[in-house]
Amino acid sequence: MSGFIFFLLFFNFTFAMSNIHSIDLGTNDEPVLVFLNDGRVIRREKKEALKDPIINKFIFAEKNSGNYKSLIQSEYYKTVLPNIQDVEDLFQNGRRDYLEDSQCYQRAHIWAYEWRKKNIYSSKSWIFFTRRYIRKFNFEWWFHVAPSVHVSTDEGIKERILDLKYASAPLKLKSWTNIFIRDGSDCPIVEKYTDQADYPESSSCFVMKSSMYYYQPFELELEEINGIEKNTWIREEVKQSYLQAFNQNL
Repeated sequence: MSGFIFFLLFFNFTFAMSNIHSIDLGTNDEPVLVFLNDGRVIRREKKEALKDPIINKFIFAEKNSGNYKSLIQSEYYKTVLPNIQDVEDLFQNGRRDYLEDSQCYQRAHIWAYEWRKKNIYSSKSWIFFTRRYIRKFNFEWWFHVAPSVHVSTDEGIKERILDLKYASAPLKLKSWTNIFIRDGSDCPIVEKYTDQADYPESSSCFVMKSSMYYYQPFELELEEINGIEKNTWIREEVKQSYLQAFNQNL
């Protein structure tokens, strides 16, 4: 391996390690799963991983973490669209000029942000893949997110998920999760992020709901820790999402 190629590999891995969300050490000889903030999962052999100073530094920091910084608050009300045709129109007219290697949370943020310009207050639906599922199917992601909207129907107010990359129409929750869940399992809906601890071995996935303002999973954890909801756009998050998901400068 040339020195330049080695440098690139080392740089890419070091960069990835600086964006760790969490780590699953596994049991016995299972590989260590490193969960990145952008949703990717990196596998490392246990003997190799436990010698890695970056991984060990993260584990130490996790055990000694302090409080998160509070977020600015403002009012938030979900928009209820009057009929399903409005949902279809919103889906069909959503922008699809995203970069193919863009991240789901950045696409979802821009879709929601641009719909807000139309006075539509959407929500977000998060699907988290359990560690059992990731290991069983060698799955490469630990979460996925897409915007969702509420609509008035003859059966009351219902939610539809608008995943403009992976779906061809607005979907009900089960139809949406089936796109990603290879064993057809139901994904329990949880209220708090830590509720997922009830399902690491008994289910393949779980789902959370949030307002349109939430950008990455750590903010769901943040709300549970300090009780402060995120009810505002953060300019840097919107700016970064435009650039990295749509190659557009804000």
